[in-house]
Amino acid sequence: MRVVLQRVNSASVTVGDDVVAAIAVVDGSVLAVSQFTLCASTSRGRRPSFLSAAEPRRAKRLFERFVEGVGSHGIPVETGVFAAYMQIALVNDGPVTIVLDG
Repeated sequence: MRVVLQRVNSASVTVGDDVVAAIAVVDGSVLAVSQFTLCASTSRGRRPSFLSAAEPRRAKRLFERFVEGVGSHGIPVETGVFAAYMQIALVNDGPVTIVLDG
């Protein structure tokens, strides 16, 4: 699993015409969005390979476990919609991006 953490002032997820999740300047809130494209390999040719991504059912369970784990520490968590086409809007708070591989 790969996690990309970004410090933001605000963020929201829209699916279709509905905002399904949003956070604003709140200390320690998390907006978790599944993104299988983080597993893309571009080492062979122009088209990315997603062979290292988990199959959808397993990926959904891993994502749900991650969300539950974060929430179990008392951290407010909002989520997008797993496997949906989502539009993500965010305002970064400084140049802070951390990539965790596990």
